[in-house]
Amino acid sequence: MKKYKYRILALILSMLLLLSASVPTMAALVDGDSPNASAYIHSYYARTQIVNGDVQVYYRITGTGTMTSIGATGILIYDSDDDCVAVLNSSNTTGLMGSNTVFYSNTVTGLSAVSGERYYAIVGFKAENVTGYDTTSYMTPLIP
Repeated sequence: MKKYKYRILALILSMLLLLSASVPTMAALVDGDSPNASAYIHSYYARTQIVNGDVQVYYRITGTGTMTSIGATGILIYDSDDDCVAVLNSSNTTGLMGSNTVFYSNTVTGLSAVSGERYYAIVGFKAENVTGYDTTSYMTPLIP
């Protein structure tokens, strides 16, 4: 089972690398946002939280204009041992991406929290319009 989990993780990370062909210039973080990240992504942010015993990831992304597609391409949730404990993507999670908007945000539930465990997430972002697209990722802090 553990070998299968590593193969899935490797596949997803490979896909994120391929989608990250155009790496945005990283700006200094101001109030949790990354302003003017690229020609397509104005800012992005994510946080991990535990609500009613579930590990949730809140994220938001703002494009530089109206985007045909904008949101999260995938979310990987890790425990404090750096083990990937949940993989959220379009095949198993609805509402990751929005369309025909400048701004998109959502909160998704990843798994039930284990008592005493700490979690963090890596969120892959994408903003696309008729002239092109850009991708980036954001790692949330480890939460108690």
